[in-house]
Amino acid sequence: MSWVSGELPEVDRAHARRLVVSLALFWAAFAVGGPFIDRPIFVAAFLVAFPAGFTFYATLFKIWGTRLFVLPGRGAFREGGKQYAAMHALFRPTFIRRVFRATGWPPVLVGVLLLALLAGAVLSVTVVAPPTEDQCYQSNC
Repeated sequence: MSWVSGELPEVDRAHARRLVVSLALFWAAFAVGGPFIDRPIFVAAFLVAFPAGFTFYATLFKIWGTRLFVLPGRGAFREGGKQYAAMHALFRPTFIRRVFRATGWPPVLVGVLLLALLAGAVLSVTVVAPPTEDQCYQSNC
Protein backbone atom coordinates (compact mmCIF):
# COMPACT_ATOMS: atom_id res chain seq x y z
CA MET A 1 0.00 0.00 0.00
CA SER A 2 1.35 3.39 -0.98
CA TRP A 3 0.07 6.53 0.66
CA VAL A 4 1.00 8.51 -2.44
CA SER A 5 -1.23 6.48 -4.78
CA GLY A 6 -4.27 6.96 -2.56
CA GLU A 7 -4.85 3.30 -1.83
CA LEU A 8 -6.84 2.59 1.29
CA PRO A 9 -5.73 0.01 3.83
CA GLU A 10 -7.82 -2.96 4.84
CA VAL A 11 -9.52 -2.51 8.21
CA ASP A 12 -10.16 -5.48 10.47
CA ARG A 13 -13.09 -5.74 12.85
CA ALA A 14 -11.17 -5.04 16.07
CA HIS A 15 -9.57 -1.86 14.74
CA ALA A 16 -12.81 -0.65 13.17
CA ARG A 17 -14.74 -1.13 16.39
CA ARG A 18 -11.99 0.57 18.40
CA LEU A 19 -12.12 3.56 16.03
CA VAL A 20 -15.91 3.88 16.20
CA VAL A 21 -16.20 3.39 19.98
CA SER A 22 -13.34 5.77 20.81
CA LEU A 23 -14.84 8.45 18.54
CA ALA A 24 -18.27 7.95 20.11
CA LEU A 25 -16.81 8.24 23.61
CA PHE A 26 -14.91 11.37 22.66
CA TRP A 27 -17.96 13.11 21.20
CA ALA A 28 -20.22 11.99 24.07
CA ALA A 29 -17.78 13.27 26.69
CA PHE A 30 -17.40 16.50 24.77
CA ALA A 31 -21.17 16.91 24.65
CA VAL A 32 -21.51 16.33 28.38
CA GLY A 33 -18.53 18.35 29.57
CA GLY A 34 -18.31 21.10 26.96
CA PRO A 35 -20.78 23.56 28.47
CA PHE A 36 -19.46 23.03 31.99
CA ILE A 37 -15.88 24.18 31.49
CA ASP A 38 -15.85 25.97 34.83
CA ARG A 39 -17.41 23.12 36.84
CA PRO A 40 -16.09 19.78 38.15
CA ILE A 41 -18.07 17.74 35.61
CA PHE A 42 -15.69 19.07 32.94
CA VAL A 43 -12.77 17.28 34.63
CA ALA A 44 -14.64 13.97 34.51
CA ALA A 45 -15.52 14.52 30.85
CA PHE A 46 -11.91 15.42 30.07
CA LEU A 47 -10.69 12.24 31.77
CA VAL A 48 -12.90 10.28 29.36
CA ALA A 49 -12.39 12.37 26.21
CA PHE A 50 -8.60 12.64 26.28
CA PRO A 51 -7.83 8.90 26.36
CA ALA A 52 -10.61 8.27 23.83
CA GLY A 53 -9.12 10.80 21.43
CA PHE A 54 -5.64 9.38 21.91
CA THR A 55 -6.94 5.86 21.29
CA PHE A 56 -8.69 7.04 18.14
CA TYR A 57 -5.53 8.48 16.60
CA ALA A 58 -3.31 5.62 17.77
CA THR A 59 -5.70 3.14 16.15
CA LEU A 60 -5.98 5.20 12.97
CA PHE A 61 -2.20 5.33 12.59
CA LYS A 62 -1.93 1.61 13.37
CA ILE A 63 -4.37 0.87 10.53
CA TRP A 64 -2.24 2.92 8.17
CA GLY A 65 0.97 1.29 9.40
CA THR A 66 2.65 4.41 10.69
CA ARG A 67 3.99 5.46 14.06
CA LEU A 68 2.08 7.76 16.37
CA PHE A 69 5.09 10.00 17.06
CA VAL A 70 7.72 10.82 14.46
CA LEU A 71 11.05 12.27 15.49
CA PRO A 72 13.25 14.23 13.09
CA GLY A 73 15.77 12.15 11.24
CA ARG A 74 15.95 9.46 8.63
CA GLY A 75 12.55 8.50 7.31
CA ALA A 76 10.70 11.36 9.03
CA PHE A 77 9.24 12.70 5.78
CA ARG A 78 8.02 9.26 4.73
CA GLU A 79 6.33 8.68 8.09
CA GLY A 80 4.92 12.21 8.01
CA GLY A 81 3.44 11.47 4.60
CA LYS A 82 1.76 8.35 5.95
CA GLN A 83 0.33 10.34 8.83
CA TYR A 84 -0.89 12.97 6.39
CA ALA A 85 -2.63 10.30 4.32
CA ALA A 86 -4.20 8.77 7.44
CA MET A 87 -5.56 12.10 8.63
CA HIS A 88 -6.98 12.98 5.23
CA ALA A 89 -8.57 9.54 4.91
CA LEU A 90 -11.01 10.69 7.60
CA PHE A 91 -12.55 12.96 4.95
CA ARG A 92 -12.87 10.22 2.33
CA PRO A 93 -16.32 8.64 2.20
CA THR A 94 -14.84 5.36 0.93
CA PHE A 95 -12.63 5.02 4.01
CA ILE A 96 -15.47 5.91 6.36
CA ARG A 97 -17.74 3.39 4.64
CA ARG A 98 -15.03 0.74 4.85
CA VAL A 99 -14.61 1.32 8.60
CA PHE A 100 -18.37 1.24 9.23
CA ARG A 101 -18.77 -2.02 7.32
CA ALA A 102 -15.76 -3.61 9.03
CA THR A 103 -17.33 -3.17 12.48
CA GLY A 104 -19.89 -5.87 11.73
CA TRP A 105 -22.63 -3.58 12.99
CA PRO A 106 -25.26 -2.05 10.66
CA PRO A 107 -23.33 0.73 8.85
CA VAL A 108 -26.30 3.08 8.61
CA LEU A 109 -26.97 2.76 12.35
CA VAL A 110 -23.31 3.41 13.18
CA GLY A 111 -23.26 6.46 10.93
CA VAL A 112 -26.48 7.89 12.32
CA LEU A 113 -25.38 7.39 15.93
CA LEU A 114 -22.00 9.02 15.32
CA LEU A 115 -23.67 11.90 13.50
CA ALA A 116 -26.11 12.35 16.40
CA LEU A 117 -23.24 12.39 18.90
CA LEU A 118 -21.39 14.97 16.83
CA ALA A 119 -24.51 17.12 16.60
CA GLY A 120 -24.99 16.80 20.36
CA ALA A 121 -21.41 17.86 20.99
CA VAL A 122 -21.73 20.91 18.73
CA LEU A 123 -25.11 21.90 20.15
CA SER A 124 -23.98 21.46 23.74
CA VAL A 125 -21.24 24.01 23.29
CA THR A 126 -23.13 26.49 21.12
CA VAL A 127 -26.73 26.35 22.32
CA VAL A 128 -26.92 24.70 25.74
CA ALA A 129 -24.24 26.74 27.45
CA PRO A 130 -24.73 27.01 31.23
CA PRO A 131 -25.76 30.33 32.72
CA THR A 132 -23.02 32.83 33.49
CA GLU A 133 -22.38 34.29 36.90
CA ASP A 134 -24.35 37.44 36.01
CA GLN A 135 -27.37 35.40 34.92
CA CYS A 136 -27.22 33.34 38.11
CA TYR A 137 -27.00 36.48 40.24
CA GLN A 138 -30.08 38.02 38.64
CA SER A 139 -32.27 34.89 38.71
CA ASN A 140 -30.93 33.24 41.93
CA CYS A 141 -29.96 29.95 40.23
